Amino acid sequence: MKKNKAISLLTILSIVLAVLFFITFAKFPFGSNKHFNGILGAVELDSDIGNAYTFTLVYSDENIGSVEDVSEVTNTIEQRLVKLGYKNPVIKTVKSAQDGVVDYDILITLPAGMDQNGQPDTSKLSSDVDAAKAYGEIMLYGGTSENPTGRILEGEDIISNAYYSGSFIDEDDSTKYSGVIKFTSNAYKFIKQEIKTAEEESATYYLTIKLGDETLLSGSLSSDTFIDSTLIITNSDQTTMKQNVLKISTGGLAYIYDAEMQEATPALGNGAVTVSAVAICVSIVFIIAALLVFYRGLGVAGALSTLAFILVELAMLVAVPGIKLSMSGIIGILASTAVLGFGLNLTFKKISNEFAKGKTIKAAINSGFNKALKPVLLTNLISAVAGLLTFIFAGGYAYCFGITFGIGAVISFIATALLSKLYTSILLCLSKKPEKFFNVKREEA
Repeated sequence: MKKNKAISLLTILSIVLAVLFFITFAKFPFGSNKHFNGILGAVELDSDIGNAYTFTLVYSDENIGSVEDVSEVTNTIEQRLVKLGYKNPVIKTVKSAQDGVVDYDILITLPAGMDQNGQPDTSKLSSDVDAAKAYGEIMLYGGTSENPTGRILEGEDIISNAYYSGSFIDEDDSTKYSGVIKFTSNAYKFIKQEIKTAEEESATYYLTIKLGDETLLSGSLSSDTFIDSTLIITNSDQTTMKQNVLKISTGGLAYIYDAEMQEATPALGNGAVTVSAVAICVSIVFIIAALLVFYRGLGVAGALSTLAFILVELAMLVAVPGIKLSMSGIIGILASTAVLGFGLNLTFKKISNEFAKGKTIKAAINSGFNKALKPVLLTNLISAVAGLLTFIFAGGYAYCFGITFGIGAVISFIATALLSKLYTSILLCLSKKPEKFFNVKREEA
């Protein structure tokens, strides 16, 4: 590599690293209603370390009698919240604080996502909890324009399933979200006959689905749009669509609960995020310091690769959908950082050994990286597979460990085998006394 090319590459890499560093930590307003809050500010935290809110469901006075089985209620709410995308809803029951009340309050702790300003989005939390605790039974109303609100199929099974099916682009190039409602065989036959009867009278058939007093779906049906037992529904809001299909598929609770929301103290304490950040910083500083002390110039290449590794790892927490960082996820970052340190140390040690045996510094670098490639690849591959298996099979908070450890293993391999080699080649070209700069020595005779 020529010196001019090395300088150009180093400049480009430095600019990329500076940009990554800037977008990771920078905070500033832009536009009329938005703020750039940095990658760190956009990371969604799970309820054990921060940005969590607790909803207290209080048994309403409108109910008649007491709850027969509160665990059945909490299990139902948990299942509904999981369907809405919450991996780790924390649900507890506590004895009601109201005098003379024998029923239990239900405490639900959920992590908040971020809005466009980088602030916790509590509106979605509230609407999701309202959907999970919705009260009432699913009712169908149908008829022609003359009487579109007559109750139909009362007391019968109506819906066999309903689920969110994804997004699509409509003819106006707008993003829409769809769901599927699958009716029972009897309900489908009845509605199909009602549509046919209405069309024979040159009328339009209307169908309305309600949960208690809430209208979930209302619109016209024809023989062309209702050709089998499934009905495709659409909405311009993803959250509303997911909530509606949840209500349609599960109905409402048998009891009425009133919800009160308040910010929750993280399960691991208010300082959990700070302590975790310090732990990550200390591990990075330790690895960089050790590399610089033992390997000097090689350590500089390792230090720059380590810095790039942690910035990209943090960026993945925002770039990969569905990651809510928990303490297990932080442990995954620390573990993948340790894998990176192992790979860099192994590689640089092999370079030193190759030079000690008599090879030139350039040949020693190439040989050292080649000989370290297989064990580094194997270590990171095993780590990535372990992360993948943890993500697939582990429940609760462990899934976040699987994500951060698995992604970290992949980034670690790239940083060790490719990026550090590139930095080493650049530094070799720019160094006047590479043997001294890289702290390599020949074996004594």
